[in-house]
Order: sequence, then structure tokens, then C-alpha cells
Amino acid sequence: MLENGTITDVGPAHSPNYERLTALKPDVVFVYFYAGPYGTEAVINRLAQLGMPYVVVNEFQEPSPLGGPSGLSSSPSSSTPRETQ
Repeated sequence: MLENGTITDVGPAHSPNYERLTALKPDVVFVYFYAGPYGTEAVINRLAQLGMPYVVVNEFQEPSPLGGPSGLSSSPSSSTPRETQ
């Protein structure tokens, strides 16, 4: 999907290229939440400031493959991010 342009890499999760991301005008941005110095909380806040719709995907934190859907949350760009369980 990267090869045909369906999905575009805009850089690392903790510091994406916001200019490129804005130019792409995506329908949605998929991001995962984690805290720490290389965390993504600032990225999620910036996406909200830019008015970009995003979905937080934290299925990697689930102990079971069956728990994956509970790791999804979507937030309108005007709301504050929330951590999923």
C-alpha cells in the first residue's frame, strides 16, 4: 500500500512531518498513544490543533488478540485526547 500511494509515511510516530501531513489532507490519521519523552501525546494535541481527524489505535497494548477492538478510540479534532485501556 505504501508502493501505490494508498498509505503515506509521514515520519516517526513521535515527530511526524506536519507540513507533509497537512498537504496530504487525510481523511483520518491513525496514531497510537504512549507517554514518555518519545511519546505521542504532543502529536495527538497537534493533530487536534490542526483540525485533523485521528483515531488512536492501541491494540498493541492488549494481552490478547481478542482485546484489539477495545484499543480503538476516535476523537473529534476539537476534543482532548484520552488514553484507552
